[in-house]
Amino acid sequence: MPTARAPAKPWPRAVPLLIVALLTGCTSLADCGRVRRPNVLLITIDTLRADHVGAYGSRTAKTPVIDRLAADGLRFERAFTSVPVTLASHATLLTGRLPFQHGVHGNSFYTLPPDQPTLAELLKRAGYSTAAAVGAAVLDHRFGLNRGFDLYDDETTSGSGATFIAERDATTVVSRASSWLTGNPVKRPFFLWVHLFDPHDPYRPPEPFATEFAGSPYDGEIAYVDRELGRLFATLRSTGDWSRTLVVFAADHGESLGAHGEATHGIFLYDDTVRVPLILAGPGIPHAVRDEADPAGLVDVLPTILARLGITPPVGMAGRDVLARPAAPREFLYMETLLPRDFYNWSGLRGLRSARTKFVAAPTPELYDLVADPAERRNLAAREPGEVRRLAAVLDSIAGPAGAGPESHASADPDLAERIRSLGYVAGGPLPQSDRGSQPAGPDPKSRIQVVARMDQALALVHAKDLPRAVEALRAILADDPGNYLAAHSLADALFDLSRDDEAIEAYRRALTSGRGAAYYHYRLGLLHERRHEYGNAAGEFAQVIQYNPAAAREVLARGDQLLATGATAGALAYFEMLRAAGSGGPALSVRLADARLRAGQVDGAVAGLREAIRQHPDVPELRDTLVRALGLAGAARGDAGDLSGATAAFREALTVAPADFDSLANLGLTELRAGRPGAALEALTRALAVRPNEVRLLNVTAEIRFRRREYAAAHDLLVRSLAIDPKQPRILEALRAVERASPRR
Repeated sequence: MPTARAPAKPWPRAVPLLIVALLTGCTSLADCGRVRRPNVLLITIDTLRADHVGAYGSRTAKTPVIDRLAADGLRFERAFTSVPVTLASHATLLTGRLPFQHGVHGNSFYTLPPDQPTLAELLKRAGYSTAAAVGAAVLDHRFGLNRGFDLYDDETTSGSGATFIAERDATTVVSRASSWLTGNPVKRPFFLWVHLFDPHDPYRPPEPFATEFAGSPYDGEIAYVDRELGRLFATLRSTGDWSRTLVVFAADHGESLGAHGEATHGIFLYDDTVRVPLILAGPGIPHAVRDEADPAGLVDVLPTILARLGITPPVGMAGRDVLARPAAPREFLYMETLLPRDFYNWSGLRGLRSARTKFVAAPTPELYDLVADPAERRNLAAREPGEVRRLAAVLDSIAGPAGAGPESHASADPDLAERIRSLGYVAGGPLPQSDRGSQPAGPDPKSRIQVVARMDQALALVHAKDLPRAVEALRAILADDPGNYLAAHSLADALFDLSRDDEAIEAYRRALTSGRGAAYYHYRLGLLHERRHEYGNAAGEFAQVIQYNPAAAREVLARGDQLLATGATAGALAYFEMLRAAGSGGPALSVRLADARLRAGQVDGAVAGLREAIRQHPDVPELRDTLVRALGLAGAARGDAGDLSGATAAFREALTVAPADFDSLANLGLTELRAGRPGAALEALTRALAVRPNEVRLLNVTAEIRFRRREYAAAHDLLVRSLAIDPKQPRILEALRAVERASPRR
């Protein structure tokens, strides 16, 4: 294997960065006075540990492309994420704000609120063409990071078996990004964000990397990503954009790889998962290594980019321009993980990190001397309670008490919930605000870390479709950890998929007691009852979903349509009645409800509902058309029952809605004739024939009325018209002869 490129030597600290800037170029476009701003290429690699990159000291890594970028740019030896989970980390990177400011604290439960300006929005306002190509559904556009992008390419497919995460590989993402670069005709600077998900668990690199890194597939994924980055950079060179592009390379978080008992990431705040590579290269960026006492954070990326472009940053950012001299002072970087709380019902963690110290607020607090103990093995909290109290106060002064900051939750969208399930993430929700508490609450993740491995094994069984064994494993976990939200949630879903309906209903009811994920659980209960043809119960569950998210009414409406189309009228009617009671659906629901009532024989109810709907929405043609049809059925039913007065009233009401409706005119005429009112019948039938002149039956009936009224000429003309349309009517031919014999002209 080729030897990895040796990392560049750090600049002596005695050399001011200002001198570096003077030697290598301007540090901001405002200083340089350039007219055209550079392009910006942001590359984020999911789950990439800094110490598994050659430029960061790994002797086994195969990362020549990343190493060359580091040698040609500025590498931050110590850079950190604020959250070791993908969505929240990217939210911080793209807003320059911390989780307690932007409200995104993890994956799947959260969405970036619209009042948080993103890097794409800021650059678009500055005249940039913007595009993104992301590698996993955890960054789906519905979580809010798409704002400001002209193109947000997030198409992924659900995995199966052991590879169950909805993602796409680096080759696909780079190809999509390269196509945009080569096909982008806009002659203005661009901002392109490329996110590559591949180093994320499960580690399954393609060949030749699978063979070359058979003993370390995680490193094989990194080597594969490095190769694909080479293709992306080659595209930039071929378009002539490389020399005028500011490249920002980072990871969203690292990977524990077994350290501290954690296999992957998200549970703890040790450097294995919060330290990330961060490299800047391009116009005005010095060739150097930054290894200063004041570490950088992903929260600094946005303000640093804006400073290079001469764009004024929005107010309220926690990040800072890390290339500015003198840099704004900052003693600590903030970090957190609420994944233990959101997924397992354990305590969430918050912490502070400086160059020398790390403090983690937990049921058992943690304090580490990072100089003497960089692996974070010796917890000093019990020996230094005063320092723990001091740092806890500093933490509260920075972020406020635990649970006090905003949490921007994703909506209870059933379709989104299914996509979240395809990720391998739980599709429920975090604790309500009232249950979060101001102090670390619940079991300490350190005391339950072995449960995570058991959960990983159980979820692997779920995604491999070995559901009976998964159910056994999940029940064993719940026996040892009864409050485990992820286990309870996954058990209910597994029982649902096994069609063990009674057990699934019990499991979902138990999961509802957690106080979270209510919309999802009511939705799944609705599906269960629907599967059992218990439509009233299903409608009740769906009503609960709509209380949490009114937009979910569209899903229930569609399910009612499907039931109606398959003949399950009772189910459709139950859904539509529930939606009406919930105040959802508008005119479209009124039409569907009337249709279901008519099919169920509830004609009067359909008519009454449509009258009320038209009073509220008088200008909706579909409502009026449906009322005319319903009144026609009401008139026919009354006529069949011998209520001729009621029948004519229904037909006449229909004609006040649609005066030229043929069916109403024809039925009114025939009913009036049955009632012995030939004059009224003649009037209605004549109007009907004006609408459809070639209706043979009406021509014949009207001719008979005319004949009985001794209007022989008119009767003769009507019968001639009838025979011209259909000559094979022997009785009508005989009637015509009778008219001719009776006519005075004969």
